[in-house]
Amino acid sequence: MKSGKQRYASELKALFPIHTKKEKQYIRSLLTNIEESRSYSDIIEEFGEPTSAVSAYYENIDTQQLIRSLKRKRLLQLFLGIVAAAVIVCAICYCISLREALDMVRDGSITDTEVTITEEVITE
Repeated sequence: MKSGKQRYASELKALFPIHTKKEKQYIRSLLTNIEESRSYSDIIEEFGEPTSAVSAYYENIDTQQLIRSLKRKRLLQLFLGIVAAAVIVCAICYCISLREALDMVRDGSITDTEVTITEEVITE
């Protein structure tokens, strides 16, 4: 079972839409003030809900920097999605070509042969 500090930290991390160095430093600075043995309800009473801590962080941050970071994250997700789709399409095409090659080998191979031996008599 998670301690109160671990639960508070995981909720804080889940509420941040991006995780840059500054966000990680903010979370670390909040967590250094919390003792490990404290319960989750005690932490909430002293530091407030995780949502209020995150909103307080974003009130003090430059809006333009946040917008740039969110755009960068969205572009990265789009790029990775396109790459994943391309890899899947290539894998499907490769499987189809392997199947066609297997069918060609099966059609072209000799499965049964009939050998006829004839004897020729040479007379002189």
